[in-house]
Amino acid sequence: GNGGQLLAAVELFNQDWKNHKEEKVWITRAPAMEPVMKINIYDMETSYFFDCLNWRKVPKELLLEYDKLEERPNLPSSFLHTFNYNPAHQAF
Repeated sequence: GNGGQLLAAVELFNQDWKNHKEEKVWITRAPAMEPVMKINIYDMETSYFFDCLNWRKVPKELLLEYDKLEERPNLPSSFLHTFNYNPAHQAF
């Protein structure tokens, strides 16, 4: 992807969203919800999917396999200067 997409992905990770590799959606754990079941490779939890067509979060209980989640993207130091990105800055 381009630089803007990479920066958006980093910011979504900063806001506790994860990208699901197979489903091609961003998900986050529902607030104040602990996993129903959790082991080393997956957990059963209520999460939100981001519905980009309707621009909203949609709750869903799912079996979340950790190996199906993208790793946190790394920004090369050149990106920090080129895009004037400050990782300490949080958008609200």
